[in-house]
Amino acid sequence: MTSIATRFNTKTATPFVYTLVFDGTEAIAEFVFEGVQARILADFPGYAFTIDGRVISFKGKSPCVLRPGTSAAGRYCYVNIGSRHLKRSQYVHIQVTRAFHPNPLGKPQVNHKDGNPRNNDASNLEWATNEENVQHANQLREIEGRERLMTTPEQRVEMSTLFMNGFSKAAIARLFDLPYDTVRAAINNAKKRATSNK
Repeated sequence: MTSIATRFNTKTATPFVYTLVFDGTEAIAEFVFEGVQARILADFPGYAFTIDGRVISFKGKSPCVLRPGTSAAGRYCYVNIGSRHLKRSQYVHIQVTRAFHPNPLGKPQVNHKDGNPRNNDASNLEWATNEENVQHANQLREIEGRERLMTTPEQRVEMSTLFMNGFSKAAIARLFDLPYDTVRAAINNAKKRATSNK
């Protein structure tokens, strides 16, 4: 899983022994933090992601676990760790998945296996296509006795109209009682159809 040939210490108040990672993930090094595996991604120097879904900052005198915020729709956890060339706010589930799961097929989304978008433990995360993500969400909703995540053509038109009139996608999601991703996909698909019909 990892190479133990090369090790080096950090320059923080609490020394950690790092091991380089060569397992097909985007992680470059790993170490143990509070008894759990933690990994570093090259594009976030000074931070690490734990296998149980936490984000550690090494920017201060000693390592500290960051407290994540929640997205506008109140679903996903994020931390502000980006730099000039990256978006400042980063979703925790995406970075944990990048650190712990290879993505050889280049799937663009992350699925929460238990349907809980705040459970960012690496064992609960997997790479997925949009179709796989929606199919999984619908399977969970059926098990729970809720309606499938589907929008009607009328709803998509209404959502697009609201969005063009200044409503945020998060506000529209709350208004229709749908997940943010469903509303975003409906609005984006409506835009694509409008463009292709021109």
